[in-house]
Amino acid sequence: IRRDLTLTAYAAYCVDLVDAMTELGDPHPEIFRLLVNVLKALEKAESSGVLAGVLEARLLQAGGHLPEVKALILTPEAKAALQQILRTPADEIGSIRVSPSVERALRRILGGLCRRVLERDLKSRRFLHAIGLEGNP
Repeated sequence: IRRDLTLTAYAAYCVDLVDAMTELGDPHPEIFRLLVNVLKALEKAESSGVLAGVLEARLLQAGGHLPEVKALILTPEAKAALQQILRTPADEIGSIRVSPSVERALRRILGGLCRRVLERDLKSRRFLHAIGLEGNP
């Protein structure tokens, strides 16, 4: 925590999100591998927000809560980035790069979808907002 508050905050959000979007006692080996890969990639990532978006998108897709990409109100660049996120193998997610504007657009829409699915906001997401790493909680 002392070395990198941003990294710690996003890691906490990722773990919190997986906990909230999966059933207790129901094994999810693919999701566990995805979480492990996201946490490993966070340490080397240029942008932690992109990796949080990767996890959000993949969890929404796994739960059947992600609309078709073409139906989302996003720029063509953001749609292409989201399609890349959904196609990239879990062990290669650290290679995903997007522009800051695309990252903001994806984080806004994916975070909103996650909040609707959960019907509440996570404390870890509110913390990201409180320290200035995310937009509206």
